[in-house]
Amino acid sequence: MYTALAADSMPKELVEVMGDGKRATLDNFRLLSLYQGSRKMTRTSRQDKGHEAEFRALVDSFLQGNEAPIPLEQLVLSSLATLCMVQSLQCGGTVPVDVISLVGDALERPTVGPQEA
Repeated sequence: MYTALAADSMPKELVEVMGDGKRATLDNFRLLSLYQGSRKMTRTSRQDKGHEAEFRALVDSFLQGNEAPIPLEQLVLSSLATLCMVQSLQCGGTVPVDVISLVGDALERPTVGPQEA
């Protein structure tokens, strides 16, 4: 769950995964703790969510006239999935997804590159 309602003293981003007698926690993308039985192993790293590299790739694609690093189809479908999750939570059930009727043939049209504009 991603929320801004937690206490300020808590990690901003905390991921926990458990199963098969093992547990892993990732604290602010900096501290990874792995647990198995009575053993614990930790690893630390510099926080890197990839934002700088992603932005650099986007700018480079504009400047060099290349395709966007994340295809439009993926952006549209991930946004659609998010909206369907909200609708599902609101109605308390499953939400049928008909991508074609929601976005039409926009995903099938060829993109126009800078040399064709």
